[in-house]
Amino acid sequence: MAGKLFCAKADAAVTAFDDAMRSDLHRVRALRVGHAWSAIGVYTSEILRQWREANPEVLVRLKRVDDPAGGLTTGQSDVAIMRTRTGRCSLHEELLLMEPRVVAVPPGCPLIGRDEVLLRDLAEYPLVINSFSGTTNLDLWEEGGQPVVAVEVDTIDDWQSYIAAGLGIGVTPASTAWMHPHAEISYLPLRDAPAVPVYLVWASNNRHPALRSFIQLARDVVAEGAA
Repeated sequence: MAGKLFCAKADAAVTAFDDAMRSDLHRVRALRVGHAWSAIGVYTSEILRQWREANPEVLVRLKRVDDPAGGLTTGQSDVAIMRTRTGRCSLHEELLLMEPRVVAVPPGCPLIGRDEVLLRDLAEYPLVINSFSGTTNLDLWEEGGQPVVAVEVDTIDDWQSYIAAGLGIGVTPASTAWMHPHAEISYLPLRDAPAVPVYLVWASNNRHPALRSFIQLARDVVAEGAA
């Protein structure tokens, strides 16, 4: 944890130095978009494509940050894509979309052959949870019908590794299947699981000149995709 904190502070210091050295308005530093694991899922590539066409002079830099606040409070990000609320009054949160959930299972799991999977079907399987930046906890299940937590991790890579090894199953937003396919993991729809909110979050005092344009583009692309 100490190493992560040091790297975050160092990254923020470098960014602050770059901003101080850019005295001319014609050179705008990259807009840093923090996310924990899956950005904006299926909309990510289209947003980046449209941004490059409309704003070739400003790079959008996706930055995976293992941080519950998306790197905003450490200065690593200008705007973050988050699937949990921060609860910080200094951060502005805007709901962008609602994502369905899927269950991630290892090879040979009996759930793979079912016509549909419900939350109650998972109670007998051990669960792998990303307790640092994930969206799944035992509150998804009714008391008395909860699965056992096999292991808790803090990165998407470790989460997938334990599931692929057969130590448990995982519940995650559908964007994980899109952004992080895995040869040894099958992602199955969960019919009765509540959807996951996806937020755009930014500090109210952030003054990056491209921030508002990026937020509007993300809104437009998601709205067009949902139409």
